[in-house]
Amino acid sequence: MTAQNVAITIGDGTSIAGSCVISAAESVRIGVRVSIARGTYIADHAHAYDRPEIAIADQGIANIAPVVVGDGAWIGENAIVSPGATIGAGAIIGANSVVTGTIPPHSLAIGILRA
Repeated sequence: MTAQNVAITIGDGTSIAGSCVISAAESVRIGVRVSIARGTYIADHAHAYDRPEIAIADQGIANIAPVVVGDGAWIGENAIVSPGATIGAGAIIGANSVVTGTIPPHSLAIGILRA
């Protein structure tokens, strides 16, 4: 994959508060009118860590999978949205939650949320 194929798409009317990180190696798509609270981390990749003889910072990235946040969703403060996560339209992700799977549209999800 080359850098020209990497995309972060943010829909119209989306609000992103301070100290958020949105990082893409492939694709992060955020819909329209999404609210993202302070301190949220959204990434379509993770650090590689399978070689103990090499510092993690030198191992690159792994687990690349697109992230999608549906229209009108709300992601609470300090939440983490992991590679491959999908948050449905109008869903609410509670503060300090970790999303690793699929959250259905118009649902409330709090805690560590796996597929």
